[in-house]
Amino acid sequence: MLSSRFSILRILLLGGFALGSLGLHGALAQEADHDHVHGVGQLNVAVDGDLLLIELISPAMDLLGFAHSPQTEIQRLAVDAARAHLQAPERLFAPTPAAGCVRIATEIEIEIELDVDVYASYAFDCQHPLALRELSIGFFETFPDARALRVQLLTETRQDALELSPDDQRLPL
Repeated sequence: MLSSRFSILRILLLGGFALGSLGLHGALAQEADHDHVHGVGQLNVAVDGDLLLIELISPAMDLLGFAHSPQTEIQRLAVDAARAHLQAPERLFAPTPAAGCVRIATEIEIEIELDVDVYASYAFDCQHPLALRELSIGFFETFPDARALRVQLLTETRQDALELSPDDQRLPL
């Protein structure tokens, strides 16, 4: 588990820079030590003004098909493929096109030594934040071993916890 990791999202939220007026500073702190369950990942999404922040924490097994150091060329290629998919978050969690969101930061960490998690965080600057209505979810198509994403959603007007499955193609914001 990535318990020592502080993501862009957590730093901003716990530091009070985002969503401070709603008193939601610690809303994600409770999720920091999530249960590690194969098939179930964590997706944290925050919207503050023109900033969209997305954090994914997923068991390595769900994205790679194994949860140990790569032993074969095929496993090394699987790590490279997962990293390439994670480098293109617009295919996994696409913001509403009309919002004009441009990715401004990406952080990816794949820890597979001890059956732990894959971590990715993204920051987007949205030119038309009022048009940001949803994220199109392509994660499950890309990573078919994933069965669910537990979502923590924070916006300036809404706080929600929900679960997405492969049947869900949209996350309303």
